[in-house]
Amino acid sequence: MQKDEESLKETQSLEEIQVLSERQPFNDVIDHFNKIEGNTPRASNAKLNSLPKPIKYLGYFIIFFFLIAFLLTIVMNIID
Repeated sequence: MQKDEESLKETQSLEEIQVLSERQPFNDVIDHFNKIEGNTPRASNAKLNSLPKPIKYLGYFIIFFFLIAFLLTIVMNIID
C-alpha cells in the first residue's frame, strides 16, 4: 500500500516537472528577467522543505509569535 502511494507521488512529481519545464516565458522581457534573477520553472524551486533549518525555524517562530500576540490581544480585550 505504501509503495503504491510512493510511486504515485513520484509519478505526480515527475509530471509536474515535465509540465513546468515545458512552460514558455510570457515574453522576452520576462525571459530575460528570469535568466538574470536565476528563476527557473522547475518544481524543485517551489519546495519549502528544501529551506535551511534556521530559516524554517525562524519562520515557524514568527508565525507562532504573531498567533500568540493575536490571541493575547483578543483575551486582553475581553478581560477589560
